[in-house]
Amino acid sequence: MVMLAELFELSAAIPYGVLGAKAGISAAFTFLYFAVVNYFPQEFIGLVMGTYNIFGRFSTILSPMVAE
Repeated sequence: MVMLAELFELSAAIPYGVLGAKAGISAAFTFLYFAVVNYFPQEFIGLVMGTYNIFGRFSTILSPMVAE
């Protein structure tokens, strides 16, 4: 996005692109959060959400190391 904005001299479009990306990520997270309720029985929702939380936090911790 940044490269295209600089190529076509649209630097004012960068904040809108970032806002759109953040909104898309938030919408995807919300969709997955509510999808868990439909796919798993009520007895296992806490276990599933806790497991997803652990994997999500580990991936967040490891992401700077992967990016290097």
